[in-house]
Amino acid sequence: MIDAYNTYNNKAYRFISFEGLENTLKFKKLRLSRADQFNDPLDNSPFLMPLEWDKYLKYGDKFVKKQSEKAFIDVFGSVYICCFSKTYTSDKSYLMWSHYAQNHTQVCFEIDFSKVKYLGNPSEVIYPESLFDKRNSEHKNSGDLGRFVVLNKDKIWEYEQEVRLIYDLKFANNHPDVIIQNKGKNLNVPFDHKLVSKVIFGYRAKEEDEKSIINKFKELNHIPKFEKMNLNPYKLKLEPVTLKVN
Repeated sequence: MIDAYNTYNNKAYRFISFEGLENTLKFKKLRLSRADQFNDPLDNSPFLMPLEWDKYLKYGDKFVKKQSEKAFIDVFGSVYICCFSKTYTSDKSYLMWSHYAQNHTQVCFEIDFSKVKYLGNPSEVIYPESLFDKRNSEHKNSGDLGRFVVLNKDKIWEYEQEVRLIYDLKFANNHPDVIIQNKGKNLNVPFDHKLVSKVIFGYRAKEEDEKSIINKFKELNHIPKFEKMNLNPYKLKLEPVTLKVN
């Protein structure tokens, strides 16, 4: 059985470009992506829903596509997600810095969800041994199909150690500060820069980019902890080094 929403109460890390972090601070908005906009075609896929896909296949690919699109609209059309990781220093995080921080040239920031409540707190992603088996068994008893689809990913993605902030427009009560962009593909929600408790620069990040971010926080009168990832030549591991900010 999978956990309920909003159960993750610890530190989490958002890997992001310098430009993305600059815009987050400048506009005081956090960007979320609609559930069908992720790079894995099985991520939030309507094919995880318990429909009779084996029977649909005999009607051809066009029929299957139409059914899947309808299923997505019905269940996930209003769901938006922002992805975080549980860590930035583990061995598996090396891949996160490579994939989501553009070859270690970008940045990530920390929110300590044990101290703050933001969008109800994140939910932990689960990586079952077999999505096929889990779709056909456990989720039928979970009582929440949407939660199953949004929080279960193929085990190949386990290195991400992901937690997800999930925002459903159906329950937003037409909040005036929520902005829909890119023909509904993205959602910007209000974000307080004071939620950022730490900023970590990638090993290959440029000094001018780092200074720009540090100065932006100074302008906002909020100085989080700053770290820089360093490659330890003896251990052959990436390790964070604390930066002193004057």
